[in-house]
Amino acid sequence: DKFGKEKLLASAERRFRAINELDSKANLNDAGFMFEDGNFTLPENMGLTSEGVLVVYNSYEVASYAQGETRFTIPYSSLLGDG
Repeated sequence: DKFGKEKLLASAERRFRAINELDSKANLNDAGFMFEDGNFTLPENMGLTSEGVLVVYNSYEVASYAQGETRFTIPYSSLLGDG
């Protein structure tokens, strides 16, 4: 399917790694994040905007409280196209 959960998960992980300047093979927890078993997961807080899917991790959900919330947008083009 064109817009399935696996594609959303993969696109979100690529975007998360890009904004945090992490290599695709870097261990997320070794890089200072807090994902269960080191596996990237989607947050419960997501929404649709005119630009794409807004992804929001609350403070202390995947990073320290001091780092605050982590938010980014996955452009629709990366979900509907090849990127």
